[in-house]
Amino acid sequence: MRTSAGLLLLVVATASASATFDKALTTSLKSGFRQDDIFFTFRDVAARRRATAVSDGHQVLLSAAFPSHNRFSVALDRANGRVNIDVTLHGDTSVKSVAAPTIKPHSKVRSLLLQINQRASQAGVYVDCKFLGSFDLPAAPRNMTENLEDLRVYRERHLDVSVDWETTVLRLLEKLGCPTDEETGSVQAQANEVYTYRRGTLLVKTLTELIETIKELQVEIQTQREETILLRDAILNCEACKPDNDPCSPNPCFPGVACTPGPEGPRCDSCPRGYIGDGRDCVPGVTCADRPCARGVRCYDTSDGYRCGPCPPGQTGDGEICNPISACDPNPCFPGVQCSNTNIDPYFRCGPCPPGFTGNGSTCRDMDECDLAMPCDQRVRCTNMQPGFRCDPCPAGFTGSPGLQGIGLQFAQQNRQTCYDINECNDQNNGGCVAHSQCHNTEGSYYCGDCIDGFVGNQTMGCHNRPGLCPDGRQCHVNADCIKPFGLNSYVCKCKVGWAGDGESCGPDRDLDGWPDFDLGCDDPRCRQDNCVQTPNSGQEDSDGDRIGDACDDDADNDGILNSPDNCPLISNPDQKDTDPSGPDKQGDACDNCPTIPNLEQEDNDKDGIGDACDPDIDNDGVPNRQDNCPKTPNPNQKDTDRDGLGDACDNCPDVRNPSQDDIDKDLIGDACDTDVDRDRDGIQDDMDNCVDTPNSDQHDADNDGKGDQCDPDADNDGIPNEVDNCWLIYNPDQKDSDSDGRGDACLDDQDGDDFLDFQDNCPNNSRIYATDFRTYQTVVLDPEGDAQIDPNWVIYNKGAEIVQTMNSDPGLAVGYHMFGGVDFEGTFFVDTEIDDDYVGFIFSYQDNSRFYTVMWKKNTQTYWQATPFRAVAEPGIQLKRVSSDTGPGQMMRNSLWHTGDTEDQVKLLWKDPRNVGWKEKTAYRWLLLHRPKIGLIRLRIFEGENMVADSGNIFDNELQGGRLGVFCFSQEMIIWSDLVYRCNDHVPEAIYNQLPPRLQRQVEIDVSRPVPNGL
Repeated sequence: MRTSAGLLLLVVATASASATFDKALTTSLKSGFRQDDIFFTFRDVAARRRATAVSDGHQVLLSAAFPSHNRFSVALDRANGRVNIDVTLHGDTSVKSVAAPTIKPHSKVRSLLLQINQRASQAGVYVDCKFLGSFDLPAAPRNMTENLEDLRVYRERHLDVSVDWETTVLRLLEKLGCPTDEETGSVQAQANEVYTYRRGTLLVKTLTELIETIKELQVEIQTQREETILLRDAILNCEACKPDNDPCSPNPCFPGVACTPGPEGPRCDSCPRGYIGDGRDCVPGVTCADRPCARGVRCYDTSDGYRCGPCPPGQTGDGEICNPISACDPNPCFPGVQCSNTNIDPYFRCGPCPPGFTGNGSTCRDMDECDLAMPCDQRVRCTNMQPGFRCDPCPAGFTGSPGLQGIGLQFAQQNRQTCYDINECNDQNNGGCVAHSQCHNTEGSYYCGDCIDGFVGNQTMGCHNRPGLCPDGRQCHVNADCIKPFGLNSYVCKCKVGWAGDGESCGPDRDLDGWPDFDLGCDDPRCRQDNCVQTPNSGQEDSDGDRIGDACDDDADNDGILNSPDNCPLISNPDQKDTDPSGPDKQGDACDNCPTIPNLEQEDNDKDGIGDACDPDIDNDGVPNRQDNCPKTPNPNQKDTDRDGLGDACDNCPDVRNPSQDDIDKDLIGDACDTDVDRDRDGIQDDMDNCVDTPNSDQHDADNDGKGDQCDPDADNDGIPNEVDNCWLIYNPDQKDSDSDGRGDACLDDQDGDDFLDFQDNCPNNSRIYATDFRTYQTVVLDPEGDAQIDPNWVIYNKGAEIVQTMNSDPGLAVGYHMFGGVDFEGTFFVDTEIDDDYVGFIFSYQDNSRFYTVMWKKNTQTYWQATPFRAVAEPGIQLKRVSSDTGPGQMMRNSLWHTGDTEDQVKLLWKDPRNVGWKEKTAYRWLLLHRPKIGLIRLRIFEGENMVADSGNIFDNELQGGRLGVFCFSQEMIIWSDLVYRCNDHVPEAIYNQLPPRLQRQVEIDVSRPVPNGL
């Protein structure tokens, strides 16, 4: 036992020699650590006389011990000349330090000032009056514990430590007697913190020295005092030095109460059961062990006896006696709702509201079944009652419920009223209309219309049969249709597909180009014989006037030289002279629009007969090409908003600088300003769309107010709402209508004001479009990086209504610039060669080179010759596809187009002709396409001669809400697209209308301008 006691005494003595508990410093820091800024000042820090192997030059000056083994220490690293702050947090120790070159292994540090900014968790260090630097701390001391009462602070023996707050660094440096400049008296401090004072006499210097001496004496006295305190603490804390006496012997507590020794003397346990007191003095009394409180009430023992807590929720009393609270008397709930007492505030609970009401039981309000469930038919009035609802009977012209009444949302949802329209036209008497006339059923009623096709007359005189007879008495050919074009009140005749002429006379048209195979003898130019009976040439071009069209004339200019190799195939030049100074350009002088400059393509942008290669003003806008910022687009004002060198008229980002004009997706919007954000999916990005939430690909804006006609309630800005305006696209506030026909005088024959009569206008509601014209087009290459084949070569005829592609090419498009929503698109395609068997077709709703619909026809089954990126197999037959490619043009899109079927993230097959029949060479086919994006309707019919060979039926797809039109080819040469026609049209033929579900019928109107389509 003696050896153990000696060892314990040695450990305590060694600890006391290095650091000692400082009660006064602990008390100070309990308050100081709550401040935002706290300062530690260490004076005259001497090196230890005997450094242990453990310390190795590491001298701990102060250590603050927090609960949970957290610690904050200040130390000197004399071996490396640094001041360290050690922070131990949750068992992890982090050391932050700053270099102090004046600190040596055996040197004395005159002063060390440590500033702790607890808000920022930063520390600043001053050694011998010099600022050495600052650093971030892992945690501020006050954040290292939630309870500062358990803090214990130790410091090195013989060390002068002081703690300050609510002061400044400058004041503390002055207290340390830091040296000053004799002239300015500037105390060395942190940057920009200078404290100055003045003195100028010897007396002041002497007094200063005297003050310093007194301060040193005070420090010495303080050191001696602290050493005495440390020695006393060491003795008091030495267990081996204490006498072996037991404060509990004899037991000072009440008999039967246990005594426990403690640092402050004996401690007595609780009084015995049946007694109350502090353990030393106990008297008889009631305790919590006797359970004096009510059930569920907490009991507390005190020296004066027991104390009961509050009664449980929902009860009232003094804790000893608790009675339930009756919150249901009087009933706080809605009338008719049951109330129940509870133990939770507000101590009652209401049951559910009565049927027909909604709420929490305490408050109930009537449920409007009419609004929430809409139980009545949409044509019937719904009356909300309290409670319940009532539906009126079905209106006249409808059959169904005589009325409906009920209470509650569930009843309303499960018992909906339905009224069914009575079709008066199906009464076996044509609704009362005259025989062979049209009976039109409407919701709740009907009306009698014109005579059906083949009959003439009216509801008064009756309808009489005669082939080709129009309702107004006009006689058409038996192979013609009666049509009433928009803007006409009378009928005109139009030959059916496979026939041509003026409508009153029609003859066979085997090449489907709109010209009869023989002369019909009538006056209309369309009665003349086709000058190429077996080859479509809707423009009837005949350069040499020999009545043999250029399309089928081996020597079109009749100069004795066959078209190939004639260098002017359409202009007679037997000498074949080609005198371009730089060498022949394969264009003879007779037809060369730049005879002195080679220009094989013969481009002539302004159609002035001078080729672009030699025209000093290509666009004929009066600005020479070299000075013109849009050489190919007329813009006399040369406006260039973004100053990128390209005029606004030809700049695909007029407000964003982009000299390169890159347009990777070929949507006519430069990449620099192309967002591809298009909420209404009409092909116009939102920041350029004049109807952001309403599809309107044509972007027509009659009044130029920045709001498209489709979403402008007053499209012509004349103050008259569109629905009542008798010229909704032409400004006419007076609404003058001389003939009282419902159409204002201002737009009588020309609704869109484009100077083209409505019945001759392909788009009567769009002043930008009046005729089919592909003379200006955009070439879109769908495999730009591929080297399998060359790009397509397009040639335009018939004022833009005929296109010829001459090359065996990669997939490509020729896309017109007119944009459409609802459209009718028709044309004839013809493969004028017996070579190859690949794809021909056309496109619609083109929005960019990754999004469009295409109709494509393959002749034979074939696997694409490049198996990368996947093996694509084409089957014969007509296909309708939606292209929505994630990658855009390239190998993946190329093979996806070739492949018959769906390709994920590339192509969706919407319909395929089940006959699986390929096209035939030297055979004309006529397509009729109907697209109504408003209801997602697509209908395709294809004719061979006068016979319909394919009908897609009604296909519905809402992905693309409009766009541009064009033609498509893939690896097939010598394709002719002839007699192309497009018309703006949002209405649908009656036969198709009748096939639509009611919800779609309500969104469109019947097209009365066209005859019932062939085959429907």
